[in-house]
Amino acid sequence: MSRKRDNPADAGKEEDLHLDLREQVARLYEDMHDEEDVEADDEERGMKSSLILVFRKRCKNESRTRNEAESESRARVSRIYADFFGAAWEESTCRFTDEPIPWSSFQDKGKMLICPSHPDDPFSRLEIDTTLSGFGPGDVQVLQALYKALAYGPKLSYFTGDAKFAMRNLDFKMPGIENIIFGDCQSGKSAEAAFAAWCSIFLLGCLPVILVRNKGGKTQGSADMVKALKRMNERVQEVLGESFPSVDPKRFLMTILETDDAVRDHLGRKGPVTAALVMLNNPPKVRKLMELCSLRSRSPYFRATIESERRPDCTWTVRYERTGEEEDVREQDMFVWVKKRKQQPEAGTLRKGKVVHARMSEGLRRQPSVFDDLFEHGGLKDGRLRALFVVDEGDQAVGAPCRNSTVGDRLHFHNPAKTGSKVRNEMGAQKGAHGYAFGSIMVTATPAACLLCSFPVRTCGLCMKHLEAGKPAIKVNCERDHMYHRECMEIFFSEDPERRAAFHCRSCETAAERRRDANKQAQESDEDSGGDQEGGADGGGADTETDDEGGGDDSMDKSADLTSDDEDAEIELHLMCEEEDCEEVIVSNDVHSLTTKIARTDRPDNYVSYPEFMLPGDKCVVIERVETEERERKSMTLYEAYKSIWLGKCPNTVEAQGTEADWDEMVTRAIGGEAQTLFSANFTLKRQRKGVFVSASRRINKDDTPVLDKNIYVLAKEIKERCTRRGVTPFDVDRNGISRMINSMLEPNSGSFRHALISSQNTTTLEQQKSLRGDILFRWKNEVLAVVTYNYKGIVVKFTAKSVEERSDLVQRAVETARDVYVQDAIEKDKEKVANGTPGRKDHRRIAEDQIIATVDIDSGVWDGFSCRFPEIGIAYETLKKLDCTCSVTIAGAIGGRGVSYHDLENETVLTDMYSAIDVMVGKTPTAHGEQQIQMLGRLNTIIKPGVVAPRFRLWAPKSLHDLHIAYINQVLSFTTSVQKMGNLREALEAEPRHLACGGVVVFNQLQESKQPLLRFSRNNFSGKRRLGDRGPKGAKRKVELSLPREIQLPIRPYEVIESPAGAFAQLDVVWPQAFGSQEEWDSVTREEYLWEEGEDDGFDENQHVVFRVSVPGGESDGERLQEGFRAAGDLGFKFLSMPGGNGGMQRAEFKTREAAFDFLKSGVLGEGETQLWRELINSTRFD
Repeated sequence: MSRKRDNPADAGKEEDLHLDLREQVARLYEDMHDEEDVEADDEERGMKSSLILVFRKRCKNESRTRNEAESESRARVSRIYADFFGAAWEESTCRFTDEPIPWSSFQDKGKMLICPSHPDDPFSRLEIDTTLSGFGPGDVQVLQALYKALAYGPKLSYFTGDAKFAMRNLDFKMPGIENIIFGDCQSGKSAEAAFAAWCSIFLLGCLPVILVRNKGGKTQGSADMVKALKRMNERVQEVLGESFPSVDPKRFLMTILETDDAVRDHLGRKGPVTAALVMLNNPPKVRKLMELCSLRSRSPYFRATIESERRPDCTWTVRYERTGEEEDVREQDMFVWVKKRKQQPEAGTLRKGKVVHARMSEGLRRQPSVFDDLFEHGGLKDGRLRALFVVDEGDQAVGAPCRNSTVGDRLHFHNPAKTGSKVRNEMGAQKGAHGYAFGSIMVTATPAACLLCSFPVRTCGLCMKHLEAGKPAIKVNCERDHMYHRECMEIFFSEDPERRAAFHCRSCETAAERRRDANKQAQESDEDSGGDQEGGADGGGADTETDDEGGGDDSMDKSADLTSDDEDAEIELHLMCEEEDCEEVIVSNDVHSLTTKIARTDRPDNYVSYPEFMLPGDKCVVIERVETEERERKSMTLYEAYKSIWLGKCPNTVEAQGTEADWDEMVTRAIGGEAQTLFSANFTLKRQRKGVFVSASRRINKDDTPVLDKNIYVLAKEIKERCTRRGVTPFDVDRNGISRMINSMLEPNSGSFRHALISSQNTTTLEQQKSLRGDILFRWKNEVLAVVTYNYKGIVVKFTAKSVEERSDLVQRAVETARDVYVQDAIEKDKEKVANGTPGRKDHRRIAEDQIIATVDIDSGVWDGFSCRFPEIGIAYETLKKLDCTCSVTIAGAIGGRGVSYHDLENETVLTDMYSAIDVMVGKTPTAHGEQQIQMLGRLNTIIKPGVVAPRFRLWAPKSLHDLHIAYINQVLSFTTSVQKMGNLREALEAEPRHLACGGVVVFNQLQESKQPLLRFSRNNFSGKRRLGDRGPKGAKRKVELSLPREIQLPIRPYEVIESPAGAFAQLDVVWPQAFGSQEEWDSVTREEYLWEEGEDDGFDENQHVVFRVSVPGGESDGERLQEGFRAAGDLGFKFLSMPGGNGGMQRAEFKTREAAFDFLKSGVLGEGETQLWRELINSTRFD
């Protein structure tokens, strides 16, 4: 600013001169900047001479206007030039000593920028707005230092490496911009939202409204966000303590509020506004922001003070303490408290000054919306209310491309607010809550839904405010028919009458300029890192209308102006418009004003990441991909049943008739038209339209048909029925992968802790979770393991039988520990209330005792774990950590697939393993779309706390799921990068190839070509069935080869045993009672009658019941060791024989049940290697 004048009366004139001259110089800079055909040297010389000319003209005008000597005017104007150009201007000689400063520096001259030392970052170049905080110049310097330390220093204290906040790359030059923070799962996005909230309050001068997801937000999302805000306050205090120890840190901290009433109270009091509102993103909550609402009270009676004497009509004037409003109330509409009871006041007891409870009228009970209070307190910022939406899991806040399919969509992006008259008069009717707010930030790991938008948008290129539907506007004759407000065009022509004859379209200029900046930024990014890491083209502010044919997006109102190539940009710059060609039009309906900017977050070095998400230079801990067997097919055909019998895979029927190669050769001949005989003339392999099939003779049920053929025919039908996945348990579906993961976790020296998560299509319901938990507890009952189920009803932790046996007080200690953990955590959350002198409102100890209780195993009646009605998974992991339980498996459904962090309260024990799988079938679209897969498998991502030894992190899944996950990651990275660089969704989307799922041809269906369905990019509303997310260039496809489901394993019946695993010495056999003839002649019902069941009155007789025998080669010393393990079977192991002979002899153990024999084989007495083989085989076998 200019120097102080001796005469105070001249201060206003001096200020006006300063502003007028600055505007004149700025216009000159803009005109010179637009002349692109001027060489660099000519531009410098032209600028200097033009500035001198402006200086001389202004001096003459000032001398003539003020009637003073020209030397005085020259001195005055020279002082202002010295302020503009610094050392480049010599005030005494009135001449340039150096080249004038660049345009970018002149733009920022005299402004209090957020961070002048980083002018390349969009947010750092903004001017600090202290409207809400009320800070002075000294405080602004503290804010600048604070922001620099927070934005360019370590993100959080427990982050390692050079990760910085993404806020520095967001764009708020214009109101209404929808910024997207694109961060990996569990990489600190809550911290990003918290920092954005702090910047909104103290730097942008806007109230941050943090919206957390509606599903799961109440149980964990809100608590996590509040915790992140508190950590940000602690970080601010830490920086202030180091750099500004004398400054009161409380003035720079956020006030965390969780209700709209609390925000109203905060806005209603005098002083600075430092509030950050955290609320669920659902329609009732959003309505309270933008609509008038009633005072929050169950009763219409409010505490008030009588302000007048009694009137003849028995009314009194009262003032309500809650609102400060006065009104007349009838005497019968008041009551007083007498000895803790309310009663009507007696005659003559009321008087002026007495405190009563009066019935408030409906009119006074209706209070203004948060938007109204915010307008009263801070007015508008660039034509918008001082509010900034920070939407956690922002992709879930969008329901459809048109953003009007749900109530929430319409409130956010379509419906006008029902505010008071002041806001309506100033802003008119806007499109949704986002149309009133200054800006918004979507924070998500899957931003596709935020970018897939199809509604048209228009913005005035002069004032950068949106054009309202149904209102008049001026359309200029440019390449893109841009529109402007009528008032803006009038001001535009009045500023320079020469523009009426010829002028450049400002929207086209903005588009071309931003296109150049985007290309330059992309080139610099490519040179620095080989790829566009952080940002790209941020779209401009020009107006654009897009068709609704599935092509528009949030960024279209500016980014569509960037659709032209460089040549088009040059044409637009040189195309001159005239006032005569401008025409007045009416803005079409359903237009919006929404622009988009994407910024990807940095990953700290101690972040656990999938390699596909990492960029060059990242030093994250990498998640290993472990491939497990594919899921079995859902059903078996008769063709496959006959094939399994022919290959000898079904015992007690026929011997193998050939190999797989022999079968394939027969299939080939059958396709050629030559029928093939299988077991006998009663079974023929024939050709049909879609492949081949097995035909059974019509004589198969005749009396003269051989018994063996009848048995084969019956067995094939039985196998088909048994192998159809009806009523199959979740464990049976994924038994191989789950068994491999758990067995790996139980290996010695596998890590200081191993905690796993199972989340798949078969863990979505409560019954599925209970079933899977029971199977794991049964199959690994001889191991030390905890199994946790996590759903909306709460958390249940169960311990295996061995865990309870080794520690008799385990369950009791677990319950007490869990209660202590909850109480301590609740007290920490209530510290602010305790500090304010309001403790004891909740008895946390009593709540813990009611909600955390021990559980009992129904079958055995033994205490086996505890249940917790609070669905906060951190309590369970903290309890397990304090109990030294280092191995656990958590089973979660939909609630645990997004926004949930599986670690203890101190982040010291984290997930190390995860198993997931989906059904993959040839010719059918995978059931899980891209966003769902990235979010669900992102639960394995985490931050390793410094000092914690990093274990191995592994994703256990079939190859098909790994391939899908990688394809989805590449999809979202490619799409977001294209949007950043191109600036236009339509071009970015059409540049992306269509991802197709490819698989081999099913064996029994050789003649049918497998279909290639689309891999769904997002939810059904956005992708699939020719929706917006399916667009792509003609002919450009990217195929993802998916592994086929494996053949169904034939279930083992209760009277059957499994063959010994390869490399094992022990052998398991079933011995049938010989007194009842040959067992081959028995049917399945007869066989099951001879299985012994524990608890029968008749007891067990080895001559009448089935015996399960384990034979192990070994000598006398081996026999002693094996006999000790045999005794553990109790009454179920009834005979142990040691038989000497060749090669050291044979040890034989006989059991009443197959499960007892399995327990013996898995007990560990056979040695580590042999035991591991049997464990893997038994746990991965499918039993009937």
